[in-house]
Amino acid sequence: MVHKVSCPNAMRLKSSFGSRLVATKWGGVADRFLATISIDGIDRRGILEEITGVISRDIGVNMVGLTINARQEVFHCEITLQVDNSETVENICRSLKEKIKGVKFAKRIS
Repeated sequence: MVHKVSCPNAMRLKSSFGSRLVATKWGGVADRFLATISIDGIDRRGILEEITGVISRDIGVNMVGLTINARQEVFHCEITLQVDNSETVENICRSLKEKIKGVKFAKRIS
Protein backbone atom coordinates (compact mmCIF):
# COMPACT_ATOMS: atom_id res chain seq x y z
CA MET A 1 0.00 0.00 0.00
CA VAL A 2 1.11 3.56 -0.60
CA HIS A 3 0.48 6.32 1.95
CA LYS A 4 1.43 9.97 2.08
CA VAL A 5 4.04 10.81 4.69
CA SER A 6 1.45 12.92 6.50
CA CYS A 7 -1.14 10.09 6.58
CA PRO A 8 -2.05 8.97 10.14
CA ASN A 9 -1.95 5.34 8.98
CA ALA A 10 1.56 5.80 7.61
CA MET A 11 2.74 7.19 10.93
CA ARG A 12 1.20 4.26 12.83
CA LEU A 13 2.73 1.76 10.38
CA LYS A 14 6.12 3.45 10.67
CA SER A 15 6.16 2.92 14.42
CA SER A 16 5.29 -0.77 14.04
CA PHE A 17 6.96 -1.75 10.76
CA GLY A 18 9.58 0.96 10.22
CA SER A 19 12.26 -1.40 8.89
CA ARG A 20 9.87 -2.85 6.28
CA LEU A 21 8.69 0.48 4.84
CA VAL A 22 10.10 1.79 1.60
CA ALA A 23 10.11 5.42 0.49
CA THR A 24 8.55 5.99 -2.93
CA LYS A 25 8.51 8.78 -5.44
CA TRP A 26 6.12 9.21 -8.36
CA GLY A 27 7.64 9.67 -11.79
CA GLY A 28 7.20 12.86 -13.72
CA VAL A 29 4.27 13.55 -15.98
CA ALA A 30 4.76 12.68 -19.64
CA ASP A 31 5.31 15.71 -21.85
CA ARG A 32 3.01 14.49 -24.60
CA PHE A 33 0.43 11.79 -25.22
CA LEU A 34 -1.66 10.57 -28.16
CA ALA A 35 -5.30 11.54 -28.52
CA THR A 36 -7.66 10.70 -31.38
CA ILE A 37 -10.48 12.98 -32.50
CA SER A 38 -13.41 12.08 -34.71
CA ILE A 39 -14.67 14.68 -37.18
CA ASP A 40 -17.83 14.53 -39.32
CA GLY A 41 -19.30 16.99 -41.74
CA ILE A 42 -20.27 17.98 -45.26
CA ASP A 43 -17.60 17.01 -47.78
CA ARG A 44 -16.20 19.53 -50.25
CA ARG A 45 -12.97 20.22 -52.10
CA GLY A 46 -10.24 21.48 -49.77
CA ILE A 47 -11.84 20.57 -46.43
CA LEU A 48 -9.01 18.19 -45.48
CA GLU A 49 -6.47 20.94 -46.14
CA GLU A 50 -8.44 23.31 -43.89
CA ILE A 51 -8.68 20.72 -41.10
CA THR A 52 -4.97 19.95 -41.15
CA GLY A 53 -4.17 23.67 -41.40
CA VAL A 54 -6.12 24.51 -38.25
CA ILE A 55 -4.46 21.67 -36.35
CA SER A 56 -0.86 22.05 -37.49
CA ARG A 57 -0.51 25.69 -38.54
CA ASP A 58 -2.97 27.52 -36.29
CA ILE A 59 -2.69 25.42 -33.13
CA GLY A 60 0.77 23.91 -33.71
CA VAL A 61 -0.03 20.28 -32.94
CA ASN A 62 1.68 17.31 -34.60
CA MET A 63 -0.57 14.81 -36.41
CA VAL A 64 0.63 11.20 -36.31
CA GLY A 65 -2.33 9.43 -37.92
CA LEU A 66 -5.15 10.32 -40.29
CA THR A 67 -8.01 8.48 -41.97
CA ILE A 68 -10.77 10.10 -43.97
CA ASN A 69 -13.67 8.66 -45.91
CA ALA A 70 -16.41 10.40 -47.86
CA ARG A 71 -19.69 9.05 -49.13
CA GLN A 72 -22.58 10.94 -50.65
CA GLU A 73 -21.14 14.35 -49.72
CA VAL A 74 -20.59 13.43 -46.05
CA PHE A 75 -17.12 12.80 -44.63
CA HIS A 76 -15.83 11.03 -41.55
CA CYS A 77 -12.28 11.65 -40.37
CA GLU A 78 -10.20 10.36 -37.46
CA ILE A 79 -6.97 12.13 -36.60
CA THR A 80 -4.46 11.00 -34.00
CA LEU A 81 -2.58 13.89 -32.44
CA GLN A 82 0.42 14.29 -30.19
CA VAL A 83 -0.79 16.70 -27.49
CA ASP A 84 0.43 18.05 -24.18
CA ASN A 85 -2.92 18.24 -22.32
CA SER A 86 -6.65 17.63 -22.67
CA GLU A 87 -7.38 21.36 -22.99
CA THR A 88 -5.47 21.36 -26.28
CA VAL A 89 -7.75 18.59 -27.60
CA GLU A 90 -10.85 20.53 -26.54
CA ASN A 91 -9.47 23.67 -28.20
CA ILE A 92 -8.85 21.78 -31.46
CA CYS A 93 -12.38 20.36 -31.52
CA ARG A 94 -13.89 23.78 -30.82
CA SER A 95 -11.71 25.49 -33.45
CA LEU A 96 -12.58 22.95 -36.13
CA LYS A 97 -16.31 23.48 -35.58
CA GLU A 98 -16.01 27.27 -35.43
CA LYS A 99 -13.49 27.92 -38.21
CA ILE A 100 -14.33 25.35 -40.89
CA LYS A 101 -17.54 25.56 -42.84
CA GLY A 102 -19.06 22.10 -43.07
CA VAL A 103 -17.58 20.57 -39.90
CA LYS A 104 -20.61 19.50 -37.87
CA PHE A 105 -19.01 17.26 -35.24
CA ALA A 106 -15.55 17.09 -33.65
CA LYS A 107 -14.95 15.11 -30.47
CA ARG A 108 -12.17 13.22 -28.73
CA ILE A 109 -12.63 9.46 -28.96
CA SER A 110 -9.42 8.27 -27.25
